[in-house]
Order: sequence, then structure tokens, then C-alpha cells
Amino acid sequence: MRNLNRLCVFCFSAFIAMSLPGCGVSQNNGKRSDKKEVAEKREESKFDAETAEQTVEKDWDDVGFKYMEEDISVSNIQKCGNGYLFVMKYLGTGACCNVFYVERQDGDWRIRDRAEGSVDMTPGISISVAQVNGKKVAWGSVGESTYVKKTDTRKSVSFDQLCLASSDGEACRIPIQNNQTYLEVLELKDVQSWKALDGSGNMILDQSSCKRNYGGDVLEQQ
Repeated sequence: MRNLNRLCVFCFSAFIAMSLPGCGVSQNNGKRSDKKEVAEKREESKFDAETAEQTVEKDWDDVGFKYMEEDISVSNIQKCGNGYLFVMKYLGTGACCNVFYVERQDGDWRIRDRAEGSVDMTPGISISVAQVNGKKVAWGSVGESTYVKKTDTRKSVSFDQLCLASSDGEACRIPIQNNQTYLEVLELKDVQSWKALDGSGNMILDQSSCKRNYGGDVLEQQ
């Protein structure tokens, strides 16, 4: 009888030992499945520069031609509401520095709003302000030199800040950098003046020192 009890205890212990690894595998499989599902969701919602380039090339056709993907440069991707804002600089025919707002629709990224801007040519910096998806947005591209009319030459400069000021005295300082684009959602009531500064706070340009009317479209009339 004593031997029979020992045999029962041994069999029960062996059963428990065999069952535990099985439970562990089942739990691990469940964790792996959950992680895979989360990873797939992240991949599905990911929006990067490559996706933005493909979206613009595929989903936008204006002024009679398609943007060629190899001439598109995307940067400053920012989450905004249910989608993303980003700057697209295009150096092909009809060069521009535009801002786009995209959202996912029926499984694909679609352009829901956008605004046109110019590239940094003669002044060395482009400045645009517009309402995009209900937000006041400032954006543009930055070069590395400005044009000197008197000598018909270009002067190397180091851009550091773009300062925008409103009629009620509020100001916004946007960090900028040579050969880069920038994007900023503004809280300003309006934009009445602007100036570009170097790293020491010295003024490089403002609306009065540029060629006539440059940046005039940025300023908002009351």
C-alpha cells in the first residue's frame, strides 16, 4: 500500500512537470502573437520621408505634370491631428518648396491639403505662410548666400533664426540652418514683419532689405 501511494505521488509529480513547459510555450506564443500584431499596426501607421515622396509622386498632379520622385526631397515631418505635415522641396521643372498635409484614407496615404512656396534663390531664403488643414504654418528653404546687387556677386552667410512678428507684439523665432528646410505651426494672430538672423543675432535680411516686394506675400494685411 505504501509503495502504491509513492507510485501515485510520483505519477502526479511527473504529470505536473510535463504540463508546465506546455503552459509556458502557450503563454510565450500568446506574447509573440501580441507583439507581432503591435508591430504590424506600427508598420501600417508609419509615415516616413520615403512614404511621403511616394505619396506626392502618386497623389498630386498640378500645373500639368507629375512630380518626379528622384527630384523630390522631403523633410520636417510632423504629426498633426489625424495625419502629418511635411515640407517637400522640388528642384525639377517648376521648382518649389511646398507644404503638404496627408491622412490615411481607405488604407492609403492621401494628400488632404497643401500650399505652394518658392525655393531659396536670389535672397538665400524662402518664406511662406498659409493656412494648412486649419493651422497657420510657416515654411521655406534656406541657402548659404545672399545676392549683393552693387557688386553682382553672392555673399556667404550663416542663417540661424527666422523671426516673425505680429501686429499685437507677439513674436516667433524659428531655428533655421543653411541648406535645410524648415516648418513651424504658428500661434501668431498675423504676420506683420520678418527678419533672418545669423548665429550672433545680426540681421542678414528683412523685407525692406530684399529685392522689391520679396516676402510681401508673407505679410498679412489687417
